[in-house]
Amino acid sequence: LSVIAVAGVMYVLRSILVPFMLAGFLTILFKPLVQWFRSKGMPTWVGLIVVLIISSSLLWGIFAILATGVDQIIVKAPEYANRITTIIAQLDRNTGGMVSTYLLTENGTGSGQFISQSAAVEMVTSSVNSVFSFLEDGVMTILYLIFMVLGGEQFARKLDRAFRNTHVHDLIDVYHSVNNKVIRYLRVKTFFSFLTAL
Repeated sequence: LSVIAVAGVMYVLRSILVPFMLAGFLTILFKPLVQWFRSKGMPTWVGLIVVLIISSSLLWGIFAILATGVDQIIVKAPEYANRITTIIAQLDRNTGGMVSTYLLTENGTGSGQFISQSAAVEMVTSSVNSVFSFLEDGVMTILYLIFMVLGGEQFARKLDRAFRNTHVHDLIDVYHSVNNKVIRYLRVKTFFSFLTAL
């Protein structure tokens, strides 16, 4: 029962969780770059700006690809509709009118329309909404990424200030150990996923 409840909550919160998880992955992926800039004596914000430029460029590239695809579908929609109408007419002739009788009826009226105008408008609207939803998720991901990179750089110092007289160094060592293992795992996983994609 608790698994179903957790799955339901995750489903409801997916618009927040997906960008958050992606930002977490990007934070782990780009953390070595930010640390490299810090090791060269540059402030954290320089590394953050480089990370933002890279991630924003990736987001913009994916958005441009999606927007181009939707734009091409909209431009070629009349051509696709004519092609589908021609194919349906040929099928109808070859089957002796069975297609128009059984498949193309709307509420039994036999209108002969394969795709209604309202369905086509709904499909285009859905596609445009998907593209803008992707852009919205991308902006949320970048905002989460900013806070995660900045917060991750200061986490050890915050632990040190919070637990001054205790065994904070052991806690920081455990944090760094777990963090390094997660980064190593994600690098290996990303590498093999990339190889699999090729």
